[in-house]
Amino acid sequence: MHVDNKIREIIKWFEDNPGVYPVKSDNPELYTFISYIRNREKKGLLKDSHLQMLRSIKFEFNAQDQQWYSRFNKLREFMISNNGQLPRMGNKKKLKEYDSKTGEWIDENRKEEYLLGKWIQTQRTKIKNGKIKEYRKELLESIDMGIDGYKRKWDKTFYELYNYALKENRIPELKENESLHDWFH
Repeated sequence: MHVDNKIREIIKWFEDNPGVYPVKSDNPELYTFISYIRNREKKGLLKDSHLQMLRSIKFEFNAQDQQWYSRFNKLREFMISNNGQLPRMGNKKKLKEYDSKTGEWIDENRKEEYLLGKWIQTQRTKIKNGKIKEYRKELLESIDMGIDGYKRKWDKTFYELYNYALKENRIPELKENESLHDWFH
């Protein structure tokens, strides 16, 4: 196995699949080589030229960071596509896109949204317990994920009401905007 050629394969993979690492079922040979490279780097046995080649594509040497960044990027993309909205959660067994009898998802997009929501819950728990790396917390804050989900929702509703009152010089009537009216009262 010639390492230079294999690293070029990794670079080509990332050109074709930006930000996505190969999984064992897609490309077992490249997947195994990435594990080999990570172990060599961890032991300090990777040549500087190989390190430079891999760093040039922002290769993640830590597999756990790779997975975390993958989820983070999916969340960021979701929020961009949905005007800053976070993924919807809900009780999985009550969702129409999930068949609780068979235990299978009917809608893959809704499944991914649900899983992103679960990931957010995990990140918030880690933040509250002080068990998250500071740079990860900063990244989550940078996309306005909201560390405290209730505070984020409260702030959003408050500013919606504030803007309404600023524009109309009054609080909305029940028939105009029931949710804002009820929230205020």
